[in-house]
Amino acid sequence: MWVGLAHPPRTSAALAPLAAAAYILPLFFLPGTLGSGLTSAAITIPVCVLVGEGIGWGVGRLEQIELALARERDRAEQLRELDEMKDRFLSAVSHELRTPITICRGHLEVLEEGADAREVRAVKAMCVSELALMGRLVEDLATLAWADDGRALVKVEARP
Repeated sequence: MWVGLAHPPRTSAALAPLAAAAYILPLFFLPGTLGSGLTSAAITIPVCVLVGEGIGWGVGRLEQIELALARERDRAEQLRELDEMKDRFLSAVSHELRTPITICRGHLEVLEEGADAREVRAVKAMCVSELALMGRLVEDLATLAWADDGRALVKVEARP
């Protein structure tokens, strides 16, 4: 069994002849019948080889499983980090888009029916400016999505 734990698979099968010699040679010098000792050796040595090989295979398989588990843990950690980054990004984008909307809405809500032309022009200019900012933000998001899709790389590589 020690061979199965300490060495790679098939080591105990390779050491079986040595085990047989170590088991059988003393039988020639001990009292008793050689036949009963050989019968015992014929059963014991293959069982030890099978147990050693089984343990060796099991230990090897356990190492593979542990490596796969470590890789999966790493992937899960990476996905968790990406998910956190996505959440922070979406929070920032929603804030950046919500701010101009709130500014425009607030100015339009307080604009009086009978406001003079100067005040209407100022509110209009401010709303156009804020809408332009939102348009740039949306264009930037579209560019990011386009680049992430992989089409940007294809188009850049296709240029002569």
